[in-house]
Amino acid sequence: MSLAYYLEFDPEDLDVESVDGKSVARAIDKLNTMAEALDLKPLEAFLGQAIGNVGDMLDDDMDLPDGEDGVAVWFEPADGLATIQGLTAALRADPTLVKRSDDVLEDLQGFQSALETAAKSGAKWHLAIDF
Repeated sequence: MSLAYYLEFDPEDLDVESVDGKSVARAIDKLNTMAEALDLKPLEAFLGQAIGNVGDMLDDDMDLPDGEDGVAVWFEPADGLATIQGLTAALRADPTLVKRSDDVLEDLQGFQSALETAAKSGAKWHLAIDF
């Protein structure tokens, strides 16, 4: 099983290029630490996938904590762009911050392009996980 992070949009028919997201998944801990050091919102803070969708992928009925409904959470593209642009700048300045930084940068640039399209169209987004 290979973990990948990808972007989902509302509306879901937004025309954007697909991003593999496996390099971001491999580097997610380092990227989150970098974001926090840069005083940016960590990438995983943008996770918003509906719990039912995650349970379906895992073929598991997931119990929700009391008071949570498990519906998707959506974010403004500008919020994600700030994090992604900050991470991209940091990795360009010091590619040794993560392993295979070229691949991570490629994923981040794909995310940035998709979020720029979302911003122009007024769409919302969230980060999602594929197993």
